[in-house]
Amino acid sequence: MPKFSKTAIMTNLNTIILVGTLVLILALVNWQIFQKEQHIRHGELIYLELAPVDPRSLMQGDYMALRFQMSNDIRSALKLRQEELRKEEQVQEERAQEEQIQIEQNLTEAESSANSNDNSSANLSTSSATNEQAETDRQWRKLPNRDGYVVVSVDSRNIATYQALYDGQELAADEMRLQYRVRDGRIKFATNAFFFQEGHASVYEAAKYGEFRVNQQGEVLLTNMFDAELNKLEPLIAAEE
Repeated sequence: MPKFSKTAIMTNLNTIILVGTLVLILALVNWQIFQKEQHIRHGELIYLELAPVDPRSLMQGDYMALRFQMSNDIRSALKLRQEELRKEEQVQEERAQEEQIQIEQNLTEAESSANSNDNSSANLSTSSATNEQAETDRQWRKLPNRDGYVVVSVDSRNIATYQALYDGQELAADEMRLQYRVRDGRIKFATNAFFFQEGHASVYEAAKYGEFRVNQQGEVLLTNMFDAELNKLEPLIAAEE
């Protein structure tokens, strides 16, 4: 029976691990490609209207910055819900403060005498509380990172229109849910950019709608850009001579 040195064994083991890792990576990449192909092939077709953006940031070499009109509707709904939650929190804080004031008013005469010596520190505490409140207000005004779903209605042309935030409610026959993400205060559907071959920016200047495929989980995948008449935008390929 042949004997192998420790070095040879470790070399063979490292080779096996490396090959196994490469095979696993390739398998994962191919699985992701397969999933996207199935998403495109079987996903429901919808169009989302683009929102106006700064023309200077629209085209960036080989990609187009995207912002969808529905993002504005979602932002408004999230801000409204956030403001309602903030008001509820403020009511609870006010009740807690009133209870604390009532407790302080019920202190004994001896305790009130001791408290009078702490007025200066109380003023500092009040100033600190004011600063904390201002910081809290700033945090509330910013949309936190989150993933969610929005309910849209789809017309006969497959154009999707915002209806409401999705909270588990039943959907009508012409409605579906779409997944959205909030990142750094921005709302996005799958991506915030559409990539194209360099030199074809002028083709996509007429873009009015983004074409998406939606799977059963509400996940969206951007596939193409269309103009106001729902004509697909794509560069003209010169016929070979």
